[in-house]
Amino acid sequence: MWAFGKSKGMRRPRLDAAAEHGQSSRMNDAQIAQIAKALADPRRFAILEAVAAADGELACKWLVAEFPVSSATISHHLKQLATAGLIDVRREAQQAFLRYRKHTMTAYLAAVSGRLTGRRGRTGRARPGRTGRARPGR
Repeated sequence: MWAFGKSKGMRRPRLDAAAEHGQSSRMNDAQIAQIAKALADPRRFAILEAVAAADGELACKWLVAEFPVSSATISHHLKQLATAGLIDVRREAQQAFLRYRKHTMTAYLAAVSGRLTGRRGRTGRARPGRTGRARPGR
């Protein structure tokens, strides 16, 4: 991935480097939190949806024209998505092209699902305070 903008700031994250090389792609707490934070903003999520819906790459200028916010705001959201590993940014002259990284999202969803269901699977018991019975009147 190329640096976004003129600063050195944005470097390619290695959230899913293991998956790219056919190895297990286990995410740590920081990686899961970073992706969750990136997905939490409604506008950022809409931008990710637009990039994911594109067949292949999507020109950044299309997003600027499509969303009713400044190009600086779009740039900020793209930086957050790229840092989380959800998109790749390729620069060609003055233009930026975006590509959705489906394997990162797949690894994220698997990690979250495993953590949410893994607590019960490891011990074979429900968490303390949970009986599995419905409360009266519900």
